[in-house]
Amino acid sequence: MGSREPTESTPDSRSRWTASAIASSSDTANENVPVRLRPSSEQDLEFVLKLEADPETARFIHPWLIDEHRAAIDDPSVAHSIVEHAELQLPVGFVILRGLGTEVLELRRIAISEKGRGYGTHALGLVKDAVFGELGARRLWLDVYDFNERARLIYDAEGFVAELERPASGACGGCAEGTVTVMALERD
Repeated sequence: MGSREPTESTPDSRSRWTASAIASSSDTANENVPVRLRPSSEQDLEFVLKLEADPETARFIHPWLIDEHRAAIDDPSVAHSIVEHAELQLPVGFVILRGLGTEVLELRRIAISEKGRGYGTHALGLVKDAVFGELGARRLWLDVYDFNERARLIYDAEGFVAELERPASGACGGCAEGTVTVMALERD
């Protein structure tokens, strides 16, 4: 999938990342940054599962079982976060970032319920700020399906570079057709 350079994960890297992202987004929450990130909890999983099951989302991701989300929330090398409307404090999406404690992080998932309002773009900006700022990572990578044009345009605009393509069926055990592109962003 992408190159990983495993190092020992530090438990406080997760709390630093989520605290940092929340602080960054809260300090700048205005019309230009309508969302913030906060750590996911058990109470958020109903929203997360419903969003993953939504037909507008499900075709671009591989929905997890609730126990997979619980494991991610409890894993110190994973940041499972809710994307929340800054003013209304209502969930509008979620983000899963893997590899905390390493220099190479994976944006495993970003899913937004209210598409077309800029929430995903702003959430991605918060993730990038935290990854290359407080976490000091040198690389952030992700997979994107060729038929997910909206996401691909956002990733291109945010500076991600396509590195390789592979059959989508290999990425999900035969559940999708087309290709998957691995895209990455390196620290400046």
